[in-house]
Amino acid sequence: MRFTLLPLILLMVVGCTPRIFYSGEKYPPYQPHEIEVFFDENKIDQPYEVIGTLADSGASGAKSEKIQQAMIDRAKAVGADAIVFHDVDVAHNEVGAVLIRKAKAIRYHYPDN
Repeated sequence: MRFTLLPLILLMVVGCTPRIFYSGEKYPPYQPHEIEVFFDENKIDQPYEVIGTLADSGASGAKSEKIQQAMIDRAKAVGADAIVFHDVDVAHNEVGAVLIRKAKAIRYHYPDN
């Protein structure tokens, strides 16, 4: 009994972990570094460039807050200064509909770069 529960528990834990996909440029992260979070790109008040895009797989079943935090962590890992959550798509599969969150990774223009 104990051996049949272990794979099931592992599957549940892995299944609830958000998978974040990133496409774009990567830079060394600044240390220490906090990512600014935006939901409107027009609210960014300094020069910047979009260095990449992020999306979750929509299949993890994780809570929205956990997915957003995973996307923030991924943006930080690729050297972004901010993240702009900008879109939610609905994808349909054999189980039903899933939400796919999208964001942009932002890198600010500083005088030294």
